Amino acid sequence: MKTFAECKAVLDRTRYGKRKALAVKTYMAYVDGGNAIAIVYHKTAVVVHHRDGSFTLDMGGWPSPTTRKRMCQYSGARVSQRKYEQLVEYKGKTYHYQDGMTCYPNAEVTLAQEVA
Repeated sequence: MKTFAECKAVLDRTRYGKRKALAVKTYMAYVDGGNAIAIVYHKTAVVVHHRDGSFTLDMGGWPSPTTRKRMCQYSGARVSQRKYEQLVEYKGKTYHYQDGMTCYPNAEVTLAQEVA
């Protein structure tokens, strides 16, 4: 489930259409009045899918291997760590990770600098 549409299809099939458990301490739920769907891990929305096809990443100050794994599983980006620095690979480019960075379908990324 790496897009808003895929997540919506799963949530709409749940019993009450509000929340779906995905893994240990990880669930998916509607946020922002139903205009976005968050993948929540330990009370932090690590990935938020927006209706326009974009998604926002946020580690909430916890750059653990499991946080990175959840981001990779439920977004279209690959999040990794090299020499204690978090990196995001998206659409063939690598960026320095920044909480709140948003990746758009047209390959635009906000709040992050591309790795030189």
